[in-house]
Amino acid sequence: METKRDSEFDDYLKQAIQEVGIDSPSVNFTDGVMGKIKLSQNTTKVILYRPLISSAGWIGIAFGVLAFLIFVFFEGKVSSIEYFSGPKWDILMNSNFWQRATEWRISKTVIYGFAFLALFMSIQVVLLKHHFDKRYKLR
Repeated sequence: METKRDSEFDDYLKQAIQEVGIDSPSVNFTDGVMGKIKLSQNTTKVILYRPLISSAGWIGIAFGVLAFLIFVFFEGKVSSIEYFSGPKWDILMNSNFWQRATEWRISKTVIYGFAFLALFMSIQVVLLKHHFDKRYKLR
């Protein structure tokens, strides 16, 4: 019964398609489409890539961080104010949690896992950057 119904529906569709006929585009259809594409390409505005932080800015940031690290390592104390000497911090620093935190041991499996995670993430960043540079060529 289903096959008879499908056959009737198929015959109906064939007849409907023959009545409608096949539309064919005009002779100049391709030229008209290509002309519109060329017009739309001429009106687009090209946006040049400008990084948020310039090269000089990155050099300044690197210099500032390097100067801060050199100052901290060679000067010793950054300030004479002892931030952890107040009564509120003494409770936290002298708690059982901090004493036990120094005794924590991390298995080699976890260390290897984080090492490989860092390795693969850095590889992925390089490959994705290369992929997007190829995909979106900058002019």
